[in-house]
Amino acid sequence: MTPKFRRIVTGEDGAGSSFVLSDSVAPFVDVRSIHWFTERSADALRDIAPTVVGATPMAPRPGATTFQIVVIPADEASLSHDELDAFYRSAFVGTTITRGDTNRHPGMHRTATIDYVVVLEGEPTLILSQEEVTLRPFETVVQRGTEHGWTNRCDRPAILAIVTIDLAVAGTTPLAGRHALELAALHGLTPSESAVAMALAAGTRLADIAAERHVSINTVRTHLARLRSKLGVSSQAEIVRAVLLAVGSVTHSGDEMARPASAGRRD
Repeated sequence: MTPKFRRIVTGEDGAGSSFVLSDSVAPFVDVRSIHWFTERSADALRDIAPTVVGATPMAPRPGATTFQIVVIPADEASLSHDELDAFYRSAFVGTTITRGDTNRHPGMHRTATIDYVVVLEGEPTLILSQEEVTLRPFETVVQRGTEHGWTNRCDRPAILAIVTIDLAVAGTTPLAGRHALELAALHGLTPSESAVAMALAAGTRLADIAAERHVSINTVRTHLARLRSKLGVSSQAEIVRAVLLAVGSVTHSGDEMARPASAGRRD
């Protein structure tokens, strides 16, 4: 039986008052329920026509986004490696998907996207180049353009909610900046805490950090205490070491997170 997923779409009238534009069952084709997609930023508020659901690619085109629910059926022992390979080869035709190490799994692939994945039901397994991870309901994956595949070794379907964003929409950040953002995301650092950490790693004195940020030095010390707690370290020097291990050499200029440099400032 084809799963049914209710979808609420909001709208806004000319006076700026919001309302329910659509309350319906989202279209379902093959193993995907396409809840929304955009081809360009200007299309972000456009409703999806059922006639185009089947043509919505598994990976968004350049500048596009996709919001979908994917149902991964239980593995069928009767399917050979060659049969699975043929399925994925067909599924990826006409997309920007690059196939990966199909000897590891026929579904191994990579896309130039960042994907936000939430497991809703079942226990799917994420296959990576070096390892595998089995997930359970309400566990999440941030898939960052790396080689991966999915399989379902349980006896019931697994259901995933996935938002896929083409990197042209997500934007690009210099390598050091990406590493700084990753450090912040992994440890739950606020923008202010991140900025203080980057400034420390660049060799900026506490008094100068306070002046640049227009705060008291006690506020900076509060950020340091929170950084020690979140990074799991016990000293200012260890904060710097953690940042440099994650980001590399940085310079500091105001609120900039990080950028490559041959040397930072010294006290």
